[in-house]
Amino acid sequence: MPSLPNKILLRLVAGRLDADLAAGLPPETSPRHAARARLLVNPRSRQALATNWEHLLLIAHAPPSRRRSGHVPVERQRIHRAEPEIRELIAALRASGPIPARGVAIAADLLTDGLGPVYNPRSGDDLTSAIVQAVEQLDPTLPLSPDRFASPIS
Repeated sequence: MPSLPNKILLRLVAGRLDADLAAGLPPETSPRHAARARLLVNPRSRQALATNWEHLLLIAHAPPSRRRSGHVPVERQRIHRAEPEIRELIAALRASGPIPARGVAIAADLLTDGLGPVYNPRSGDDLTSAIVQAVEQLDPTLPLSPDRFASPIS
């Protein structure tokens, strides 16, 4: 179990670690990446992430508020278009059993990246495609960690 200072540091660099893991960097690259991957695939973390995606859908369907609120504006149309895929993502996150950390990292990174397609109207990333990729990477039949030493098939 990480010490309190290591837990704090891990939380501070979580965004960077999630982006690395989402991009396919193996968790065993460093102790921090491994610790973050373990946290991401923890059933409690997965449930919380699924709940956050559900909350995003609620926000996207709520009427826009004219008053200033503490909410960050979301790209409602993108979220509406990706809703079937988001619901599939939520189900995959809530499924029991082990899943690869990369898919969870993609889902977490999408939800927390303020410059990404969930929040930024200028983002060139397609939200639906990104969600599909996350769901594909959550496939429990995939290896839990990529094999860096596998030789390419000719």
